[in-house]
Amino acid sequence: MATAIVEGLGHSLHTATELPLLRRIVAEGQRRAALSREQSRKAAAQLAVPPLGGLLFSCSLGPRSAPPPSSSSQ
Repeated sequence: MATAIVEGLGHSLHTATELPLLRRIVAEGQRRAALSREQSRKAAAQLAVPPLGGLLFSCSLGPRSAPPPSSSSQ
């Protein structure tokens, strides 16, 4: 629960300060390109992170061995 609260607060703070800081740091003629790059980074992360998380999770489970063959008596 605490992690969700901290993550939510961090996201809110980042979202609220991102554009004003970008305007202050980046020159006026380069703002459009900077905003485009920032948007493309976010989109790439949204596309790449879920499959990467699934891959890392499956790797953390370790190698799985096949179940032993069942002995059926006929």
